[in-house]
Amino acid sequence: MRHKSIFDIYEENTNTFAFKVDNIERMFRDVQSIYSYNENPLCPDGIEIDESYSVDGFLRSENMEKAFPEWSINRDKLDYENFLSVAGYDKLREQAKTNVDSFLTYVELICNLIQLVQNSVAEAAYEYVYFAYTGGMDNLMNIINTYLYQLNYRCDYDTESGRAVIKENNSLMERFPFCTENSGKIFDYMPSDKLEKKQEKLRVLANLIEPYEKNWKAHKCSDLKNIANDVFTLLNKLDIRHNNSEKDSKDPADRNCKMILKDEAETSQLYDQLYEAILCLAFYKDVEDFTGKLDVFHKKVNELKKEKPAGKTEET
Repeated sequence: MRHKSIFDIYEENTNTFAFKVDNIERMFRDVQSIYSYNENPLCPDGIEIDESYSVDGFLRSENMEKAFPEWSINRDKLDYENFLSVAGYDKLREQAKTNVDSFLTYVELICNLIQLVQNSVAEAAYEYVYFAYTGGMDNLMNIINTYLYQLNYRCDYDTESGRAVIKENNSLMERFPFCTENSGKIFDYMPSDKLEKKQEKLRVLANLIEPYEKNWKAHKCSDLKNIANDVFTLLNKLDIRHNNSEKDSKDPADRNCKMILKDEAETSQLYDQLYEAILCLAFYKDVEDFTGKLDVFHKKVNELKKEKPAGKTEET
């Protein structure tokens, strides 16, 4: 049995809600993301750096009250620390380390606090004091967006309320429903997996696409038909699919491919190529639903080609 490498351990430890919450907290509280400066013609760059702040530090500073004094919810003026206490921030942060719903609520709160700072900085040009962002703010938002994307969520901003809202990322689902609904199976295959694990995952994929075998093999698109024929042939000959009807055939051309392959490396490479072909079929399952729309689009393009540009007449 293969031992766990340090990279395996790192991946396991960083793919937890606890790690993600701690990482967001560190960047929110400790990383200097905003700095204030004064315009000073005597300085080489024309500005004089005053102070730098983390997002949390800026919210606690007097600059927050000066720049955005009317921060309120339902017309009640809010104090930042009191708001965190009433909202149960500490409890929410701990719950977010073990629960996906709490994690999304926690991230939504952080995004709103970031949005509040961004609004405040935009308003803050008083007494010749100005504010700017360091790369820390971008890094924080990139990490948050990455974590949300992994859960198939995104951060939107409601223009009426001016607040950040975490929403399910349905755009991918709308365009690729088959792949999205089965993403756990389709994208679970890894080239670095052991041979037995690859075969196990290919068997799961074979069961997933088997209901479409007949239609794909009879499809008018020759490329799709050829890929489907190759895929289902190999699934049988490699003993991956359960209904291997050719297993006992006496014809040498039908004998099991495993008897022909040289070694484990060649078998593993063939598994990888088979997976890529299955991936093509899975994507086509979604793409084929658009063929009707593409026919309409193609017809419209041809009509536009035939139309004469406005103001132009045929030369005689």
